[in-house]
Amino acid sequence: GGTKPIESRISGPGRLRKCASASNEAEWQPRAVVLSSPMERETLEVDLLIVGAGPSGLACALRLAQLNSAAGNPLNLEKVVVMEKGREAGAHMLSGAVCDPRALRELIPDFAAQAPGVFDTPVEHDALYFFTEGGQWKTPIVPPPFHNHGNYIVSLNKLVKWLAGKVEESGITIFTETSG
Repeated sequence: GGTKPIESRISGPGRLRKCASASNEAEWQPRAVVLSSPMERETLEVDLLIVGAGPSGLACALRLAQLNSAAGNPLNLEKVVVMEKGREAGAHMLSGAVCDPRALRELIPDFAAQAPGVFDTPVEHDALYFFTEGGQWKTPIVPPPFHNHGNYIVSLNKLVKWLAGKVEESGITIFTETSG
């Protein structure tokens, strides 16, 4: 053997470096990372931070705003923040879903009327198919867990954008593009 290139890997609690002439595991040496100056970050004092502007984070924020209003507004909602790493709320919600509206109905009783374009497609019938290499066949019954009557087929992106608008209307701030 000749000289091997320097390699790095994670092992145990710290980062290790293999020297250019190392030929076995015993020659791995610890390496310290030194920053020339500490990184300064902007800080903002908040009373409550909700991490993630997905359906559950936004529902949490909206319910908090509702409870706050019902209690006579003891919280300053300007100090409640939803933090989202995406460019905008819903940026990482790319798929469709079957939405069971029970919890949403408790949060916003007339949700379907308030969100045109989000809840336009109610499930009208259920079917269960098995697919094979040569075709498909429909089962004679649909098991109860697959019953979706009364649910909606939704775009998660549209649902989250609509919920984000409701949260912002309530006075809660959503900060986007805030990873780390």
